[in-house]
Amino acid sequence: MSRMSYKADKLVYQFTCPYVFGDDVEHTIVSYWKRSESGQMSCYRVELDGKEFSVTNEDPLILRSVAWIVLD
Repeated sequence: MSRMSYKADKLVYQFTCPYVFGDDVEHTIVSYWKRSESGQMSCYRVELDGKEFSVTNEDPLILRSVAWIVLD
């Protein structure tokens, strides 16, 4: 049996959270991903409701991307 592996290049999350956002509006977070030469996925861009936030991949040996989303 062969195994198929698919890595998404874009993930979209839609949710409401009055505790965080202070409203009952649906908010959208979109994260964009790319594959390195070694085949590992890393996030390079994050948007919240169309506003872009920076992403850091400080240590390429640790498979972790960090985005800081600061609400106004």
